[in-house]
Amino acid sequence: MPPENFLLPENHVPREAWMLRITDPPANDRISVKSFIFGVGGLASGLFLMAFILPLVGSFLLSDWDFDDQLGSRLLVNQFVAGPLLAMFALCTVAPVLWHGSVMIRFAAAIAAIAIPCLILIEFYDQTSYQVLSDALLAGAGIFFFACAAVAIFYQWWTPWSLSPFCSHLDPIRPMGIRAIIELTFVVAIGCVIVGTNRSEEIATIFLISSVAGVMLGAIAIMTSHVLLQRRRVKRSYIAALVTLSFIVTFLGNALMAFSDSNSNRFTRPSFEEKSMAAFSYAVLGCVLLLFTLWFGTKWLKACGWQFICRRELAIDEYPVGAYCLTPEERRKREASHYLADSSPLRDSKSFPANLETPISAWVLHLFDLPKHALVSRTSFMSGLLGIAFALFFVGGMLPILMEIVESIYGTRLTYVVQMLVAQSLGLPVFILLCLATTAAMFWYGSLTMRFGMALLMVVPGFLTFLFSMSLFQNVSDIPSTMSSVLLAQLLAGATVAILIQFWTPWTLTHLRDADSPLPSTGIQSMIELTAIAAVSFTLFKLIDVIDLYEGLIFFAVVGVLGTSACTRAMIVFLSKEKCDRRAIVLAMLVAYFLAFAFNGFFAVAEFGWDSIRNNVIQIALLALYGAAILFGTVWVTLAWLSGCGWQCVNRRKSGV
Repeated sequence: MPPENFLLPENHVPREAWMLRITDPPANDRISVKSFIFGVGGLASGLFLMAFILPLVGSFLLSDWDFDDQLGSRLLVNQFVAGPLLAMFALCTVAPVLWHGSVMIRFAAAIAAIAIPCLILIEFYDQTSYQVLSDALLAGAGIFFFACAAVAIFYQWWTPWSLSPFCSHLDPIRPMGIRAIIELTFVVAIGCVIVGTNRSEEIATIFLISSVAGVMLGAIAIMTSHVLLQRRRVKRSYIAALVTLSFIVTFLGNALMAFSDSNSNRFTRPSFEEKSMAAFSYAVLGCVLLLFTLWFGTKWLKACGWQFICRRELAIDEYPVGAYCLTPEERRKREASHYLADSSPLRDSKSFPANLETPISAWVLHLFDLPKHALVSRTSFMSGLLGIAFALFFVGGMLPILMEIVESIYGTRLTYVVQMLVAQSLGLPVFILLCLATTAAMFWYGSLTMRFGMALLMVVPGFLTFLFSMSLFQNVSDIPSTMSSVLLAQLLAGATVAILIQFWTPWTLTHLRDADSPLPSTGIQSMIELTAIAAVSFTLFKLIDVIDLYEGLIFFAVVGVLGTSACTRAMIVFLSKEKCDRRAIVLAMLVAYFLAFAFNGFFAVAEFGWDSIRNNVIQIALLALYGAAILFGTVWVTLAWLSGCGWQCVNRRKSGV
């Protein structure tokens, strides 16, 4: 049965959404997800077919047809190949980005829609004589994508219009708040890094042409959606503006090709007037094909229930579209009903009464006689973090000593199996404690600067102790720079994962707090802190010479992402008062096993080469079971300590919590 806030009449799917009518029953509360997947997936399939077929058609026309006018033939192929491809590319980008969901999900859906077609085009031109075009296509596609997405984001920000798949519920559209800004900043940073790695000599020209084309075609795709996907009639002047802009874009593209054409014989090269007339005449055909491609794509979106909606208007009197903003009266009612959700996450009369009595499970706090609330809260906070920091300090200092003892006893006579048993027994606890220290600090609810400071204070003493113990047995002049780079990569990757999980989910980690103090919200200060920390971190990477460490940095960053993800999920499962989800436990165990397998495989490759994994996969898999047990045992002991100090994972969205 659908939730109570759903309005599901017997025939709630509109007549024009024929794709939903043939795939959904009359009352399906999952119809919104299907509408989104069908819409974006259909556009991606269309772009895939066009990327596969149209270049072949263009190549056939240029190679087998006998054209007297070389410029005319190139312009004709341009209308049938480049115009429709760019139009569908722009629509595949605009449709998900102009949606009202999470910014990260929007960009992920858009990239998934265009990735395979772009690879097909690059492979096609790579196999032909157009190697230079293949190299330029990759940079141009990325710039074109971000230009289209930027137009859609700014249009949605400055106007009340959005694209929405068919929804049966009446929840309001989420505003473009501080989380959206942070996600958008993260996406832009990645885009700048990707584009900045291109060292092509023509990157300036490619950037100019691709960005202008992306902005204009993105605007045309938005205007087409506005004309064809909203329920009200559109003014003729708006349609005329759409056609005019499409013609101008097509003409500019033809003119650029005509005046940059250097393949014609210098004795038969067309004059300025002839080139202008050819660009103008073929622009009519190109405009028709461009608008037809966009018309076909928007009609598919309409068949999947998509609409171009105004967020300021209600849709209750029509069939439920689920995309509108609450009126002031409704907003006040909802805020009043969810008033308790903004209070402390530990407001529970059973376990955490108003006088802040220490819960029974907090066995560490029971060792102290702390009658005052502030002392209980501070002790809970300090004991939880200091316990993890001390454990990391201890194992970091003991690791070189134990390694030296093992080497002095056995020398180099150890087999790979014994080596990995020893390495896992000594190294995996250090690794998982590093992930737990990062997660405990960054998954907390306080200031971001304070979180990073806490993470460094927990990790750096153990790192320095490790270097000191290592210096007792060998020269460590080259170790600090190498290990600090690896440690920083794993710390930043894990911290990013913990922060993103906290932004995207209602879960957060908290110590035993004063019940009357609400959780601080994420505001503009958090965004400024995050930007400053990212800038300082990238500056440190620039100062450290890491040219020969890229593979190691990537490996430990990926391991940090997986380890922090598993630790965060384990905290949510074992430190929350809700019933444990078996699937979450199984997933955490699988991630632990994968990490142990990667640990064993990394040493096997470093010792014997890549063929060792294929030849000894069963042996490595069995060793990974032992490593997974060590990882899980270390996590369990650490979480038991945090629970004993009164720490909990809480759901901020639930009332009465």
